[in-house]
Amino acid sequence: MRRKFHRLIILIGVTLILLPIPSEAIKIVSWNIHDFPGTTGASREEYFREVIEQLDADILVVQEMLSQAGVNQFLKKVMNFSSAKTYKAAPFFDGPDSDNALFYKKSIIKLVSRQQISTALRDISEYVLKIQKGPGKGAQFRIYSFHFKAGTGSNDKKKREEEAKILRDYLNGLPPNSLFLVGGTFNMQSNKKNAFKILTGTQSDNDGRSKDPIKKLGKWHDRRKFAKIHTESTRKSPYGGGEGGGLDDRYDLILISYGFDSSQKLTYKADSYIVYGNDGKHFNKSVNKGKNEAVSKDIANALYEASDHLPVLIELEPFTKEEGKWLAYWSGAQPARFTLGSVDYYCVRFTRPSGWSMMSIKKVKIVFSSSGQPIKLCLWKDYKEQGGDYWPTGSPQKGGTKTVSYGGNEWDVSSYNWTTSKKEFFLGFEQVGSTATLCGDAKCQPENRSYRYGGSWTKEYGFLANYCISVYVSNK
Repeated sequence: MRRKFHRLIILIGVTLILLPIPSEAIKIVSWNIHDFPGTTGASREEYFREVIEQLDADILVVQEMLSQAGVNQFLKKVMNFSSAKTYKAAPFFDGPDSDNALFYKKSIIKLVSRQQISTALRDISEYVLKIQKGPGKGAQFRIYSFHFKAGTGSNDKKKREEEAKILRDYLNGLPPNSLFLVGGTFNMQSNKKNAFKILTGTQSDNDGRSKDPIKKLGKWHDRRKFAKIHTESTRKSPYGGGEGGGLDDRYDLILISYGFDSSQKLTYKADSYIVYGNDGKHFNKSVNKGKNEAVSKDIANALYEASDHLPVLIELEPFTKEEGKWLAYWSGAQPARFTLGSVDYYCVRFTRPSGWSMMSIKKVKIVFSSSGQPIKLCLWKDYKEQGGDYWPTGSPQKGGTKTVSYGGNEWDVSSYNWTTSKKEFFLGFEQVGSTATLCGDAKCQPENRSYRYGGSWTKEYGFLANYCISVYVSNK
């Protein structure tokens, strides 16, 4: 849910009082604002204002802030230009080279603490924040902001690795299941780079491990398939001291900790991660070249003028206790992973909980130990029984087919809204692009989709993976 501030108008005599009413999600934006203020800060203020007004962030963390004077200027002339008391700035630390700054809505967010983590080039900033208003009141989380070493030379890569190691070692010292975001300018062209692996890979201590919430992994540099998540450069030609080249690099990211997966305080809001102003159709172009389908012409121009980087946006939402049950092909709410053998597709039979007359399928959660092609999920409510075997029949339920990515022992969660009064239903999954034809192909014979009561499987074709699957159902 996008946070909006509706206005509640109360008349007391002749006084008009405007009270902000927050929605549930907390909107966080990370933005490299290109050497602010520098010599062009005053002329860029109006463009930053246009973008900030549209973003309406609860928290803005920025890189390449140059001074305390710059923080004061940005707070007054940009963040609080329309309303003098909306945002507050975190205490600024003027370290070596450029620095980080954080601005937050003081009616909603409280700054608990901040500190610097030193590296050879630039400091990494830690901000500990707490929600002090609304449904998530009391929830605490951390934001880490940085600007890693730029450049593609071997020495540049080595320095980024050193910076990443300093941060990962610090994060590993946090309590287990801590909630934190790792954001800023990574200056990496691929997730295969050692610095990225240090932040996201498995170590003996995984308390500080983070992940890409949108799972867009690969070689990002100059690849059209990643066009929608490129953040640099907003300009085809160098301008205002910034870089040129058009949008062809994913230099700016926000990673999240694994603590959000099990948190009963805050969770990552699915599909909330976006690169603001990137419509995926400006690969190697200026962000304001022709029509931009993500933002208006004025905002595209403002993004071009303000910085050579685009903002990255993510939302966190309060944990909501679910009313229902997880049905799992295994025991426990978090089923153990296990091997079923070499097959291209499976079909799992789930039974309605005892005492229920109907059930609504709300979520499907699946995990694989290996990485590979995307998986297609499909739901059936019709089946036939013969000799202890159960087979889904007909076509998959309308709206019940979804394609998901997987890999690396990470849960993928898909949302559904499908209600059935049947006692059983079936969930099938297959590799996209495989020779299997489970999800809707008439050539797939029922015998090749059967689940035998008692746990044995009918198997076809082959991919080898350890996996488990859970379905969340409700009787509401």
